[in-house]
Amino acid sequence: MRANFEASKNLNITSVTSFTETDLVHAYDGDWADSIFWHDNHGFDPAVEGWFYEFYDKNERNRANLTQEIRLSLSSVILGGFIHNILKRCP
Repeated sequence: MRANFEASKNLNITSVTSFTETDLVHAYDGDWADSIFWHDNHGFDPAVEGWFYEFYDKNERNRANLTQEIRLSLSSVILGGFIHNILKRCP
């Protein structure tokens, strides 16, 4: 959100605010292989072992991102500040 306020002919105040929140699920096969690979390269046989080798991994995350900028413009001089806050949660 952007807001401009003209306080006088030479003084302008600008505020820029942004907020995002993201929920992320990252899931994948962590070993990048299948049963044929494990059998051919390492002799792993699910029929002998009694179980299938799987390396499934899943990460759930939440990220909130807030920024705030404020600028004071007086004729040709600009003075401002910026703040950025990130909050990450990995349950």
